Amino acid sequence: RVVEPTRISVRGVRGIVDALGRLDDRPGAELRASALAERTYVESEGLPLFTIALLGALHTAGALTWNAGVWDVQIPAGEPLSIRLVDLDALRRPVAARVETLTEDERQILITIALAELPCDVELLSHVHGISQLRGATLCNALCESGLLVEEQNAFRCAQRLTAEAVKAGVGDVVRRETVR
Repeated sequence: RVVEPTRISVRGVRGIVDALGRLDDRPGAELRASALAERTYVESEGLPLFTIALLGALHTAGALTWNAGVWDVQIPAGEPLSIRLVDLDALRRPVAARVETLTEDERQILITIALAELPCDVELLSHVHGISQLRGATLCNALCESGLLVEEQNAFRCAQRLTAEAVKAGVGDVVRRETVR
């Protein structure tokens, strides 16, 4: 059974932004709130926990400040929210820690899929790793159940872009070269 993480809409993200507190009263606050919700939605892919983590990282980076019960968005008017304002390592660390708890075989499958950047079918994975297709399917199903992969049209991809980025960040050059070769 494939477990698909529940995603929220951009309106849901805006609801989280609004629930955290009101934005400043300067002209354009509504536009900044909408831009913040839209960009947060895109970066978090609508996953509630990633949405909250991203907003927390923006606060830590100083892009969102809290003063007397009002959030102030420190992003110039007309400039889109930039993921560069966020410490990506702070978002990747929990994912990397989760990857470390996987078995060696699960981790290798996840690395291959993350580096491929395209969905991989079981036949390809069994060829690359020298395992049976049944073993490959079993490993992929376990990774789907853990929320790290999703299955689409008989192929597997990382469930979130952040997962793929965290996995790729932890791979050395030699493994990267050998995997994509």
